[in-house]
Amino acid sequence: MSDSTVILRVGDMVKKLKIAKSTLYDWLNRDSPRYNAGFPRPFRLSGKSIGWDESEVNDWLIQRKKDRC
Repeated sequence: MSDSTVILRVGDMVKKLKIAKSTLYDWLNRDSPRYNAGFPRPFRLSGKSIGWDESEVNDWLIQRKKDRC
Protein backbone atom coordinates (compact mmCIF):
# COMPACT_ATOMS: atom_id res chain seq x y z
CA MET A 1 0.00 0.00 0.00
CA SER A 2 1.16 3.48 -0.72
CA ASP A 3 0.98 6.47 1.60
CA SER A 4 -2.13 7.67 -0.25
CA THR A 5 -4.07 4.41 0.22
CA VAL A 6 -7.62 4.96 1.43
CA ILE A 7 -9.03 2.21 3.62
CA LEU A 8 -12.78 1.57 3.57
CA ARG A 9 -14.40 -0.03 6.60
CA VAL A 10 -17.66 -2.02 6.54
CA GLY A 11 -19.83 1.08 6.99
CA ASP A 12 -17.99 2.86 4.20
CA MET A 13 -18.51 -0.11 1.87
CA VAL A 14 -22.23 -0.27 2.64
CA LYS A 15 -22.58 3.43 1.82
CA LYS A 16 -20.34 3.37 -1.26
CA LEU A 17 -22.04 0.34 -2.82
CA LYS A 18 -25.53 1.15 -1.49
CA ILE A 19 -26.02 -2.38 -0.21
CA ALA A 20 -27.04 -3.92 3.10
CA LYS A 21 -24.37 -5.09 5.49
CA SER A 22 -25.78 -8.63 5.17
CA THR A 23 -25.25 -8.48 1.39
CA LEU A 24 -21.64 -7.49 1.89
CA TYR A 25 -21.05 -10.41 4.24
CA ASP A 26 -22.87 -12.80 1.87
CA TRP A 27 -20.60 -11.73 -1.01
CA LEU A 28 -17.61 -12.65 1.20
CA ASN A 29 -18.98 -15.95 2.56
CA ARG A 30 -17.95 -18.92 0.41
CA ASP A 31 -20.86 -20.94 1.85
CA SER A 32 -23.46 -18.36 0.80
CA PRO A 33 -25.41 -18.77 -2.44
CA ARG A 34 -24.73 -15.04 -2.95
CA TYR A 35 -20.94 -15.49 -2.69
CA ASN A 36 -19.09 -13.27 -5.16
CA ALA A 37 -15.66 -14.73 -5.98
CA GLY A 38 -14.64 -11.62 -7.90
CA PHE A 39 -15.42 -9.21 -5.10
CA PRO A 40 -12.35 -7.54 -3.52
CA ARG A 41 -11.12 -9.33 -0.43
CA PRO A 42 -10.80 -7.36 2.80
CA PHE A 43 -7.69 -7.46 4.95
CA ARG A 44 -7.31 -7.55 8.71
CA LEU A 45 -6.64 -4.17 10.34
CA SER A 46 -6.65 -5.49 13.91
CA GLY A 47 -8.39 -8.13 16.02
CA LYS A 48 -11.85 -8.08 14.46
CA SER A 49 -11.49 -5.05 12.20
CA ILE A 50 -11.32 -5.45 8.44
CA GLY A 51 -10.92 -2.98 5.63
CA TRP A 52 -10.73 -2.73 1.87
CA ASP A 53 -8.31 -0.82 -0.31
CA GLU A 54 -10.51 1.78 -2.03
CA SER A 55 -8.58 1.50 -5.29
CA GLU A 56 -9.35 -2.25 -5.46
CA VAL A 57 -13.04 -1.56 -4.86
CA ASN A 58 -13.04 1.14 -7.55
CA ASP A 59 -11.33 -1.25 -10.00
CA TRP A 60 -14.00 -3.87 -9.25
CA LEU A 61 -16.77 -1.32 -9.91
CA ILE A 62 -15.16 -0.30 -13.21
CA GLN A 63 -14.98 -3.95 -14.26
CA ARG A 64 -18.64 -4.44 -13.34
CA LYS A 65 -19.56 -1.54 -15.62
CA LYS A 66 -17.55 -3.07 -18.48
CA ASP A 67 -19.24 -6.46 -17.99
CA ARG A 68 -22.80 -5.17 -18.01
CA CYS A 69 -25.31 -6.35 -20.60
